[in-house]
Amino acid sequence: MLRIQPPAFRPVPFLALALAIWLVHVAALAAQDPGNKTPVPDQPAREKALKLVKDVFGEEYERAETSSRKLDLAKELLREAAQTKDDPVAHFVLLDQASDLAARAGEAGVAFQAVDEMDEVFAIDAPKRKVAAVSKLAESARTTTQNKLLAQYALILLDDLVADDRFDTAEQIGATILDAARKARDGKLVRHVVTRNKQIARIAKAYAQARTAFATLRKNPTDPKANLAAGKYLCYLKGDWDRGLPMLAQGSDETLKTLAATELQKPASAAQQAKLADGWWQLAKEEEDTARRQLQLHAADWYRKAVGALSGLSRAKAESRLEEVDSMESRDFTTSAGGSEDSRSKTTHKPDGKEPQVVAVWRHSAGGGRGGEIKFYSNGRINSPDGRATWGVQGNVLILVWPADRAPGGRWIDRCVLSPDRRFYLGKNQNNVTIRGRLVQGGI
Repeated sequence: MLRIQPPAFRPVPFLALALAIWLVHVAALAAQDPGNKTPVPDQPAREKALKLVKDVFGEEYERAETSSRKLDLAKELLREAAQTKDDPVAHFVLLDQASDLAARAGEAGVAFQAVDEMDEVFAIDAPKRKVAAVSKLAESARTTTQNKLLAQYALILLDDLVADDRFDTAEQIGATILDAARKARDGKLVRHVVTRNKQIARIAKAYAQARTAFATLRKNPTDPKANLAAGKYLCYLKGDWDRGLPMLAQGSDETLKTLAATELQKPASAAQQAKLADGWWQLAKEEEDTARRQLQLHAADWYRKAVGALSGLSRAKAESRLEEVDSMESRDFTTSAGGSEDSRSKTTHKPDGKEPQVVAVWRHSAGGGRGGEIKFYSNGRINSPDGRATWGVQGNVLILVWPADRAPGGRWIDRCVLSPDRRFYLGKNQNNVTIRGRLVQGGI
């Protein structure tokens, strides 16, 4: 029986739904550790919650035969999930259904958004869920835009898989990304994916060799050759300097051993920091591809620490190398985003003498943190502590620029892929930390 009111205006009896689920499943949720993420509700609880959800949204499910209606329902379930956080079972089921529906509608942004929101609260394997979503997206994505977004979001997932040493899965996803990039008819994106897949294949091969070194270190933590092999794998290929640096300091390569030991002493003077950066930069010249890039990025970290207190030729050299790294990062971003920055449409903001207005409020987080709200103003500013942070849009990419005195050009740049409806973004910052945002007010 059709409802009298249109779906967009009808009151959803979700309080009753939430209360019903809570009363049925309260026993299953009693034992939770408040200091950790919420455990995933058990299967019987989820099945009962899903039945109730489909009772409430029965007509929408019946009509969700086309991609557009699947997407509409996914967005509606996301909105309801945001209002049902006091009921973990309902919250989980709504997000799970939203992700599944969006994936079957071919919309990567919304599918990934639902998983990320789930990951903020529940103890899930987020990369595994996104891999499942990518499989569905690959079957359902039809347009060039959908395929391009699939490739862009999946490239971020690819980085997470490599970080977790899930190389078999990474290689499978890499093939899916390449297919999506080709369907998107984006030559630069295709070339970037091909290059990235080759890099991952090399890292996977190195990991197979490094596993022997890790096994040796479990028995003999001071073995010099094993420390060198494991340390180079972590630093040169994974960019995991926190774990790899102590290994290099105990390794059999004297140059690396000296540099690592010096860094572990945390040099405080600008001259010492610049000398350390020079050492890593010099080593980068002897390497290729990923190793060269990781060494240059690591050297740049030390140049950033030192450059503000340097002068003369030392400062000029540090600034030149920071500009080189910044340019390299920009090229990589432009290629992976597809197209060139010059060719993409831009949203710019210029002061007009009027009081700036809040045009959008985003819920922003980095890594596993819950983050906070960011206000976007009509003059292109963000509500950062010093008021100097800015935002802009290039095509389907949101760019956030944060002031950072020791970063290249005095700025820290986050570049994020926007979902088609511009209600969600996902990207990586300059520390390779996943950042995400969800629109809570207004729009861009």
